Amino acid sequence: MIHDMIISYSAVILSGSLAATAFLIPHYCWWFIFIFLIPVFYVNNSRSIIYSFKHGMVWGILFLGLHMQGLLRVMVTKAQSPMGAFIWLVLVLYGALYSGVSFWCASVLSGYVNHGISKIWCWAVFLCAFFLWISNGMLFITGRFEGYPLCNLLLPLTIIPQALFLLPYCGSSVLILFLLLWGGLVSAFFWSVRCSYHEKLSSNMYSSSYYLVLALCCLIPFCVGWLRRQPIELPDFLDRLVVLVPSSRSHNPLDVAQDIAEQLTQCVEKKRDTTLIIMPESSYPFPLNRYQNIIEMWSESLLSDDITLIVGAHRCEGANLYNTLYCIQFCRITHSYDKKHLMLLGEYVPHHFNISPLHNLFLYQKEQFTASDVSRHMIPLNNTLLATPYICSEFYFDYEKPREEKGTILCIANDSWFSSRSMRNLLCLSAFYRACEWRKNILYVTHHYAKWIDSGGYSWNISLFQP
Repeated sequence: MIHDMIISYSAVILSGSLAATAFLIPHYCWWFIFIFLIPVFYVNNSRSIIYSFKHGMVWGILFLGLHMQGLLRVMVTKAQSPMGAFIWLVLVLYGALYSGVSFWCASVLSGYVNHGISKIWCWAVFLCAFFLWISNGMLFITGRFEGYPLCNLLLPLTIIPQALFLLPYCGSSVLILFLLLWGGLVSAFFWSVRCSYHEKLSSNMYSSSYYLVLALCCLIPFCVGWLRRQPIELPDFLDRLVVLVPSSRSHNPLDVAQDIAEQLTQCVEKKRDTTLIIMPESSYPFPLNRYQNIIEMWSESLLSDDITLIVGAHRCEGANLYNTLYCIQFCRITHSYDKKHLMLLGEYVPHHFNISPLHNLFLYQKEQFTASDVSRHMIPLNNTLLATPYICSEFYFDYEKPREEKGTILCIANDSWFSSRSMRNLLCLSAFYRACEWRKNILYVTHHYAKWIDSGGYSWNISLFQP
């Protein structure tokens, strides 16, 4: 009894650790996503070991706790109180409840079937439902039907975008199911080999070959893209693009504006052929529409009317404050776009949770943003290139492909919230995932990364301007 308990929990701990590592160190451990469930499936082949709700809870706490360690730092820093850590712990336990339920349901249902393939299917379906729910629906309690998209099981595979070639055609759920079936079939293959070695039965050798063939078939959807790989095509405007990240940390609007003006001048003098300058979300964290003199100062710093400036700032209209992307040309704001999706606890507190202690914890002495209800529209990056704008969270949480078939997606984000490099990497990988899913070119600009990502998920690094 104790022996079986040690083995079962060891398998669960190993599996959860492998899964989390695939997300935390994707550039080296992305392939863990193919093997993280093998320990759980392998032990599940033993008739003396039955997984329970507790096993699923342990797996979920370990996986989500490691995966969300970057969020822990953010919540503690933003809340400036141990209550931030408590809320993070509640979120981890809440997510782990679903993994516990999925383990329990899969264990109970698989107990009614005898065939190995049927058991694997039971586990694969329930675990697939768990991952889809976590990444797409678990935050429904906040009043919006959405999940935690950085837990998408396919995210580590964006390191090798060929593996996601079929994503826009068959969807994430089908690929995740194949991924989970692969783990179950490989574990069944190893178990059959073990049994044939100990029992010397030819039927076990036949079963092991059967499982191996099926497992290899499950890899086919991830291998098709290797036959269709094409070299990345870079647009001409990238040679004349500069990504500028402001260095000022002042709380005075004029001081920040003057620092940006000096950096713009240095930028243009250093790179004479510049035609487009992009600054990420909240580069100027004040209502820019109130300061026409600042717009004129920046335009003079550009030394040319042929340069387009894209800047993330705020916009004030009446009592409402918006998170806004501005397009500045010819000494004036020619286009603007207001963010439609607000970040939970960072930009707003849900109405049914909007109690004073919680509001003061994350938005103390801060004005809550308003979500725009204006439809998304394209903005010009130059005379020939149009872009569909996204601002930070609405890019990561948006599950619908943009309506515009032509043009590029421009995403500006503020990843300076995260001191954890692993979290910033996951946000960046989400941009790769969107490119593969939507088959769209993406210009991704944050405070730490600037990348051109083509519609196949291949990228080109853009250097951040250093004054």
